[in-house]
Amino acid sequence: MIEKGLALEIITERLGMFMQITNIVVVVILPVIITYLKGHLFTLIGATTVCFVYSMIFLKLWSYVQVNMWCRQSYFMRQYNPRERRPSITLAQLKNGQLNEPDDNDEDVPVLVQYPDNLCYRDMFYFLFAPTLCYELNFPRTTRVRKRFLLKRLLEVIIGVNVLMALFQQWIIPSVRNSLIPFSNMEIGLATERLLKLALPNHLVWLCFFYLTFHSLLNAVGELLHFADRNFYGDWWNARNIDVFWRNWNMPVSIPLQTYKIWAFLGMMGQIPLSTLSKSIERSLGPRMGNIVVWASIILGQPLSIMMYYHDYVVTHFKEALNSTTYNEF
Repeated sequence: MIEKGLALEIITERLGMFMQITNIVVVVILPVIITYLKGHLFTLIGATTVCFVYSMIFLKLWSYVQVNMWCRQSYFMRQYNPRERRPSITLAQLKNGQLNEPDDNDEDVPVLVQYPDNLCYRDMFYFLFAPTLCYELNFPRTTRVRKRFLLKRLLEVIIGVNVLMALFQQWIIPSVRNSLIPFSNMEIGLATERLLKLALPNHLVWLCFFYLTFHSLLNAVGELLHFADRNFYGDWWNARNIDVFWRNWNMPVSIPLQTYKIWAFLGMMGQIPLSTLSKSIERSLGPRMGNIVVWASIILGQPLSIMMYYHDYVVTHFKEALNSTTYNEF
């Protein structure tokens, strides 16, 4: 509705931008406040899902606002400057070879949506469900749903979710619990052993989650929505340094633990010196050693972060139990 008001010049640009930013900030803050005030009503998985969904909505809305702002500026410029050169035919007409017959277009060739015709609920809801964070007025579309391809992706989602649950329950949770006391007492040797023991299942979960999300789930959603742009990831496994890795991979961060620590922030900021180090190693020792540094940071960095957050979460929320016989029996 805000974009519609801006397109009709009912709302000024300054007021519209203020309203858009306010709306987007509320989207980001809302799950934080609810999780903080009503955290006991959420499970860890539930809170994580809520934060993940609202993070995606935040990014999608920001892209929606920016793209429509660019289109609106061009639209008003054409209105107020009629001498500006612009194409006299549509892309559909050009594909049909109909330069002189604009009224006899082939129905199979879609006519491109122009601003402000895209400002409707159907277009926005399609974008919210589409497997992309970047808004376009005209997304590439497929002509049909490949039923066999869709069935394969859905089976991968079902099997992948069960594999992830099994890895969490049978391997990761016991390893994380066993790391609490050595990590609290700063027993370096034992804590390092627990870290290496946790690295393997964590890495398996990370790889399974990547395949489940970026290949199986997003391809299934894209197939159902006839979404043709399936470039969800690059060959990050061949990354020669950290910069190349982050260009081919994306990872959301949320706050469902109700424990506001800076470990995730420090981990992300640590990518800056790690990027310089990996580039230096790539130049001096070759791309293979640079790739080893990338994989080492992935395999060891994440379990260390998990152990730190688990330690702070238990200490914050179960401090009394740690000092009682209840924790010992547990």
